[in-house]
Amino acid sequence: MKRFLFILLIASVTAGSASAKRLQVGLRGGANFSDYRFPSVEIDGTRFTSGPVRTGYEGGLVLRLDLTRHLHLQSELDYAFVDYAVNAATSGRTRRIDIRTERLEGPVQLGFQ
Repeated sequence: MKRFLFILLIASVTAGSASAKRLQVGLRGGANFSDYRFPSVEIDGTRFTSGPVRTGYEGGLVLRLDLTRHLHLQSELDYAFVDYAVNAATSGRTRRIDIRTERLEGPVQLGFQ
């Protein structure tokens, strides 16, 4: 499926590059803040609490190909990451556990105007 989407993306860029009016390229991005508060939990003598709010970022490349006057094919390549922190306290000692999540997506949309 991924290979098919990649081939479709390459074909749409190649087909649309002959006419600049039909192919649109754009960049997008931004910052995201993760506030993931949860009630403290105790497991086997260790108390887990939510850490501080962290920031991440996301960025993307957008390709849009107008197939006809009312029909378009749009593809995006999106990358995002965010860091989380969890505090683990046991016997007077507190440790912070850092978790990093990364996401890479390549959705393709076919739509009407």
